[in-house]
Amino acid sequence: KQANHTPGQISDIIESELSDTSSHLSIRYLETLMREVESLSAIVPHCQKPVLLHLSTVIVTGGARGITAACLKRMIHKLPVKLVLLGSTKTCKTPKTCENITDIVTLTQALSTLPEFSALKPIELKQKAKNILASQEIKATLSYLEKQHIHAAYYTCDVTNRVELNACLEAVRKRFGAIYGLIHAAGTLEDK
Repeated sequence: KQANHTPGQISDIIESELSDTSSHLSIRYLETLMREVESLSAIVPHCQKPVLLHLSTVIVTGGARGITAACLKRMIHKLPVKLVLLGSTKTCKTPKTCENITDIVTLTQALSTLPEFSALKPIELKQKAKNILASQEIKATLSYLEKQHIHAAYYTCDVTNRVELNACLEAVRKRFGAIYGLIHAAGTLEDK
């Protein structure tokens, strides 16, 4: 992401790259934010009609938070599919007294006053607060998609762990049927 692009502009760029049926490209962004494009041989024959049918299941890695969620929110009206969002964040409940807190400092302080968190060290409280905020963001993304009449589900899964990923995909297939698409947007966690 370049500083002068909004999530909406980035979404438009990604959408144009995804919908370009005249070429087959692998596009990635390096740690230096440089864009790298590689031409690929077509795996399926060139076609004029979209490959994804209405309500096809599409896997989205990294799709429940951050820039990927922002892009999905803009793209969903053009991709009427079922979205299965995979992310490494384990969702958790927000304590009732903390439901309206949206910043890490205030949330950490509020958690420290609750009996169930009294044994946690300050670093553990901060990590719990980060997890609660991440969970709230995931739930907000799912809620937004639901309000837009998009079928969506979130699965906790480390996509770099082959065994975990295979088990997750098997569960997805059992629930949603065949998988017809993949948007791979998992990135590096900022806290690692």
